[in-house]
Amino acid sequence: ELYQAVVQPWIRQQAASRLQWVENILNGVEEQEKVICREEGFVLLPDSKWDERNLAELYLLFIVTDRSLASLRDLTGEHLPLLRRMVE
Repeated sequence: ELYQAVVQPWIRQQAASRLQWVENILNGVEEQEKVICREEGFVLLPDSKWDERNLAELYLLFIVTDRSLASLRDLTGEHLPLLRRMVE
């Protein structure tokens, strides 16, 4: 209830410019040389903070293409096929 009443409205009112980097990746405008995997429903790439040398510090970022998913809390049972593809 708290998420729907407070957090979700806050997320929705954020300026689009704050997430332009996400749109650029999804639309193939930026970071394409770093994309490890592009599948239906998501893009996988190293986080931008990685120094591209130390594998111990590497962690990956999934960006989903469904713009209605603003948070993990937006996931439902309908998203299980997407999550399974991400795990694979």
